[in-house]
Amino acid sequence: MNSTNAVTIFATDISQAQTFGYSVNISQANIGDDTGGFVSPTGPSTGDVKFCTRVSAWEGSIQVSFRETNFVLSYDLTSNIFILGNIQIQENDPDSFITDVDTDFSVAVYQCNNYVQTTAYTLQQDENLVICLEPQHPNGMAHVVHISNFNIKIFAGSTATNDYVEYNPVWFSTGGWNHDALTDVSEQPDPSDIIMISTPVIAQFFINGHTTINLSGNCYLEFDASKENQPPSFVSFDAQVGLVAVTEEGCFQKLVKRVRDFF
Repeated sequence: MNSTNAVTIFATDISQAQTFGYSVNISQANIGDDTGGFVSPTGPSTGDVKFCTRVSAWEGSIQVSFRETNFVLSYDLTSNIFILGNIQIQENDPDSFITDVDTDFSVAVYQCNNYVQTTAYTLQQDENLVICLEPQHPNGMAHVVHISNFNIKIFAGSTATNDYVEYNPVWFSTGGWNHDALTDVSEQPDPSDIIMISTPVIAQFFINGHTTINLSGNCYLEFDASKENQPPSFVSFDAQVGLVAVTEEGCFQKLVKRVRDFF
């Protein structure tokens, strides 16, 4: 809703999923000296009421897409009659994700230590998973982009076998990524632009007997300042990491082990 001393505009039927309406109330007595910016006179008794609207679609706290519309309502105050005519509505194309800006850009995901790739290794229980995300380009142009937003899903098993486990340590957020309290995310500055994530492998993966976990996610690759007029590229990544199976012990073996610990 927005209003001045001559014009009041507010949305109606905002609960509808498919249509959106707007109500415009105009005070004829105040239209001549309105200073709010909606009224644009074209003569002593004629002019236009101009305003724009934006309808946004949201996923949680993230604005996914929007549509903007410009309205021009022409008025004529001659003969003491308020007449609206020559109404113009110009609707802009809806904003949307651009997923094919440059298909040569990709993101590599690998296990790492201090931003340096390590040989893939299986993880023990209570050991953190440490991975890096790095922009790549076959022609050496990876340095012109950086990861501005991303998410990670770690999962294993299947709902059909009743052993599915899923953990989402990093998720999309407004102005960049966000993560839970158990996860650490750090970034190596330009030109490398490598992001390192350290996150626990939650106990449910081991309890359910999984020996591998799957990683998947999506990244926004945004062009650096010199390329700021280029739209971002949206790419996905996936990987698989091995887990060391937990060895089950019987009650007697556990009791013997505890007794030995005393000596």
